Amino acid sequence: MILINIIKIITQILLPPGLIVLLLLLSAYAFYKKGMKTAAYINFILGLLMYVLFIEPVQDYFYRELEEGLTLGTNINGDVVIVLGGGVYENSPDLNGNTVPSDEALARIVMAYRLHKRLDIPIITTGGRIAKSDHTEADVAKRYLIELGVREDKIITERVSRTTKENAEYTSKILKENGFKRPILVTTAYHMKRAILNFKKYGIQVIPAPCSFRAINRTDYKPFNYIPGPANPFPPLKELLGILYLELELFLKKGLAEGSIAK
Repeated sequence: MILINIIKIITQILLPPGLIVLLLLLSAYAFYKKGMKTAAYINFILGLLMYVLFIEPVQDYFYRELEEGLTLGTNINGDVVIVLGGGVYENSPDLNGNTVPSDEALARIVMAYRLHKRLDIPIITTGGRIAKSDHTEADVAKRYLIELGVREDKIITERVSRTTKENAEYTSKILKENGFKRPILVTTAYHMKRAILNFKKYGIQVIPAPCSFRAINRTDYKPFNYIPGPANPFPPLKELLGILYLELELFLKKGLAEGSIAK
């Protein structure tokens, strides 16, 4: 076990981002020895920041913050399922055509299918074209759902949106046009809080059905968990900043509305 831990530590140090962190810290030391203190401080701060962002305990903390309070009840109920797009692998070969859902999107599609099978309610697939793609995320999800056994007339597609904000904007119109009152929202757990806030902006109260929880409540970290690894810290950081922005926006709108009423 000790040998395995040593091998993992060495591997992570010799590969990015561990190698980049090491080079930044070594260069900071070299600059300091040469009297180039500004360059030394800059490299030291960059190296320290990269170190903190790319170690597992910190990333686990980010995911715990995003997923805290989210649950998936066994008695979940609603009148329609909204499944948010999560990206596609363009031109990737598949049994039912080319271009497949990303790993995150596939987990969402499976959750939407399970809810449909349990409740026998329609599914709204969302997501337009990313860049110059020939396929919309909504259509790729629809193709998979049909192959899983969902009737085509039970699927509504929203093919325009490119962001979570647009998901909420265009889907809210579909909900109102079809008279849906209790939408179940399916997305990855760490993305759910920001998605809920976006739907709230358009007056839609959703029933959350998060999937693919990533938060890990553990204290038994091994030494190699404190060496920067390949896991990407930017998706949870993006969510945290997005939630902060949306909450600030809602707070300011509420303050302005209350101010106008007082006048």
